[in-house]
Amino acid sequence: MVIGNAFPIFMAAFTVWPVFRSIWLSLTKYKLGMSAPEFIGLKNYINLAGSSLFWKVMGNTLFFALITIVPSMVVGLFLATLVNRKAVSSVLSVLPISIRWLCP
Repeated sequence: MVIGNAFPIFMAAFTVWPVFRSIWLSLTKYKLGMSAPEFIGLKNYINLAGSSLFWKVMGNTLFFALITIVPSMVVGLFLATLVNRKAVSSVLSVLPISIRWLCP
């Protein structure tokens, strides 16, 4: 039972704490070597929203997400319908897909 009780501690230490620390640091002016961060509020986000480079990067990210997510969902849906068919050849279509799970 010790492991069950340790899970929330590890979850907080490695997931929750870094998220809150990142949010706090995003609201400060902090450089490596400073003794303490200087609180500046939303100034970092205001500067980011006014940057043309930020919006270009966001556009590139959205474009990359669209050209990777949409085709992978189409291929995945096609393979799922192929595997789900009631046919003798479906055994041959399931084998190459499920071999990844059979062999480590």
